[in-house]
Amino acid sequence: MGTRFSDLRNVAGDRFLERNQALRFAVAEIQHLRTLLAYLAAVADARGAAPRGDFCRRWEEGLEASERAVRAAAAELGASPDAAIAPLDSSLPGRAAHRVAVTLGALGEGIDSRLGREP
Repeated sequence: MGTRFSDLRNVAGDRFLERNQALRFAVAEIQHLRTLLAYLAAVADARGAAPRGDFCRRWEEGLEASERAVRAAAAELGASPDAAIAPLDSSLPGRAAHRVAVTLGALGEGIDSRLGREP
């Protein structure tokens, strides 16, 4: 059930994202995974399970190049602001979801600016 919920979140949620958001989320996910693997390696070492610790360290180190590449791609996208804010999903439902996200964001900005004014 958890896998199906995750799949739904990914399929539905990703449609609301801009390209820059998706890349930045990917960087955060890789960093999270690398931290988890480093943590698990330390747990394995503390429990005397050196082969498991070595396994986790190999995977953690192996993800370093991917993390750098995705971070670089996210940073490079800043040089193309129009491409950065393009919908991640260019299908009709993706573009519609992106419009909803932009509208809700604009609404939130409008509310924030009104509430931030001095009476």
